[in-house]
Amino acid sequence: MKKGNDNSKKIVSLRSRTKKQDKKPLTYVQTVHKRRVIAITTVISLVVLFFGYQIIRAKLAQNEINNTIITTQDKLKKQKKENEELKIKAKQLQDDDYIQKIIRSKYYYSKDGEQIYSIPGGDNIESDSK
Repeated sequence: MKKGNDNSKKIVSLRSRTKKQDKKPLTYVQTVHKRRVIAITTVISLVVLFFGYQIIRAKLAQNEINNTIITTQDKLKKQKKENEELKIKAKQLQDDDYIQKIIRSKYYYSKDGEQIYSIPGGDNIESDSK
């Protein structure tokens, strides 16, 4: 049994040796290198964050402008449609027959010897012009 005890003293764990080796202090060059890596990483991260923020802000502004363009185009279409309707109405008002028709139906104007009868649900000039 004495042989077993002698062998156990000769066996050294590898873990204990590597822990002792890891505790060596860093040299000056390694310290400077580590500081430079941290500084460069920090600067790169800040630059990426800054430009990322700028890109996101530009995208949001672009979306807002696109929405404004869409609403403005819709308003323009409505105004053009209204303008066309007004042009048609102005052209119709230049026609004497159309003016007489409006006066006769709206204001119940009649010619000499003519009688006007109002029929509910009858023809309406406003619906004819549209």
